[in-house]
Amino acid sequence: MPWIQIYTPVAGSLGLSALVAAIPLVVIFVCLAVLKMKAFKAGLLAVGSAIAIAVGVWGMPAKLAALATLQGAAFGLFPVFYIVVTTLFLYNITVKGGQFEIIRASLAGVTGDRRLPASAPRLPSPVPPWSVSASVPSMPPGSVWWPTPRRSPSAP
Repeated sequence: MPWIQIYTPVAGSLGLSALVAAIPLVVIFVCLAVLKMKAFKAGLLAVGSAIAIAVGVWGMPAKLAALATLQGAAFGLFPVFYIVVTTLFLYNITVKGGQFEIIRASLAGVTGDRRLPASAPRLPSPVPPWSVSASVPSMPPGSVWWPTPRRSPSAP
């Protein structure tokens, strides 16, 4: 079903039509800032007002307005879900591989704020206590794990 959008449905004025089109923005700002409403409720009210304006003022068919709303929700939510799932996947890989401690140590060195390391969750050691590497004694502080080069006796 073809539908041709009119750009000046409110009294033939582009300015008044733009003000009416801005009503969903006003709704979400008032709901969030003034009424201190939860974001999902404010968003639903703004979407409802946008659909009502599209159907009532612009004359958009209700079926087309519903399909446009579903398409907008899908295109808006897909990138968010993709980023969240990918981030969780990457986090789990770093925790399982024992690399999260390296990331935590490097982030702790960025700031002198002592609350940062305290707020990070403590993870179990990646080396189980029954493994061979856990029974190797630790090296004294300041020592290096690579062999130091030997000097020849004739060198000064």
